[in-house]
Amino acid sequence: MTTQTTRRRPFSAGVWRNRNFVLLWTGQTFSQFGAYVSTVVIPLLAIQTLHAGATDLGVIGLMSKLPALLYIVAGVWVDRVRKRPLLVGATAVRAVLLLLIPLEVLFGVLTVGLLSATLFVSAVLTVWFDTAYMSYLPALVGREHLVEGNSRMESARATAQVTGPSIGGLLVQAVTAPVAVLLDGLALLGSAATLSRIKHEEAKPTPRPRGVRAIRDDLAEGLRFLARHPVLRPLAAAIAINNFAWAAELTLYVIYLVDTLHLPASLVGLTLIGSGPGALVGSLLAAATARRLGLAGAITGGLTLFFLATLLIPLAPPALDAALPMLIAAGFLMSVGGQVCAINVLSLRQGVTPDHLHGRVNGSFRFLSLGLAPLGALAGGLLGSWLGTRAALYLAVAAMALGPIAVQCSAARRMRTLPEADPEGAA
Repeated sequence: MTTQTTRRRPFSAGVWRNRNFVLLWTGQTFSQFGAYVSTVVIPLLAIQTLHAGATDLGVIGLMSKLPALLYIVAGVWVDRVRKRPLLVGATAVRAVLLLLIPLEVLFGVLTVGLLSATLFVSAVLTVWFDTAYMSYLPALVGREHLVEGNSRMESARATAQVTGPSIGGLLVQAVTAPVAVLLDGLALLGSAATLSRIKHEEAKPTPRPRGVRAIRDDLAEGLRFLARHPVLRPLAAAIAINNFAWAAELTLYVIYLVDTLHLPASLVGLTLIGSGPGALVGSLLAAATARRLGLAGAITGGLTLFFLATLLIPLAPPALDAALPMLIAAGFLMSVGGQVCAINVLSLRQGVTPDHLHGRVNGSFRFLSLGLAPLGALAGGLLGSWLGTRAALYLAVAAMALGPIAVQCSAARRMRTLPEADPEGAA
């Protein structure tokens, strides 16, 4: 692939003048608000209606998260179909699934098993939706507006993250959990209707062979492109390392606060209050950071800020007046750095990937970057039992330092602007 950069264009507010982007953003915003409202509404529904206990809630949570392992398969599917019908269809079916839940409550047929199955199918559709949307955005906004477009999309998600759970709690209190789920389903219907109005002329994907072997070959093609690409390979490694270490740290977080810092249980949630606003600030700063530091500089800077912010957690003393502000600041700064990094990684990935490989590369990247998280959680638990929580947290922070180093020791460090994508997919 060529390493020449395109002529740098200004990052303007041009995406807001792009009708198709505004429709995608609006539909995604409806969807994100619904998703974050559900993080509170669904557990409350299970508790209040089904009298679910801790084990039941664990099963429900597991079934809603397992489909994340399917990103790599979703990428193969996305590259074989037009994106807009997939976005509309996945959103509409998710809406129907949610709208059925209040009816199941009304007729007394809802069970923990049925709710878990519903959430599993909905989460599968969400994986397909996310992969398709990431693969569709470059065609709508063009290469020169990728960072800006991704920043706007992430700003909406961060706003939903900050306000959605609170809205969910208020809805349950005001209209009961089943009615709140009904409103959530109607929001998704609005999302599907909005997405259906996108008028972008999407080229028909090249027909590909069917069958298990053909799918396996398509999967291998996406993985080969990612593994051989001199920029994407180290980025995937850096994000995987970071997610592994953060999963280890997150596993120990609550027990560290309670047993080591002696924080009251009522204040544990308060330590995370800075995360949502930090994500919003990071999404708003991502484009400006890329303009000033270049794409690689923004990615490295985001990873470095994340790493330094996590250091505040094991450094916190067992004194409430000092520990609480440090932990809140850590959550805020981690979210700022994480968003700046994530938005620019996604934009770079979209910019260097050929059109016919977007789905597979996006799916493979997410699978690889998220796939080590369960192992990180296990490692965190084992290290915490062996060395103690504070020492294990320091080790996790040290591991995070490898992320920005991996970027700086690779060809990715030279990427100030987007290089040309190789239309043939050869790295």
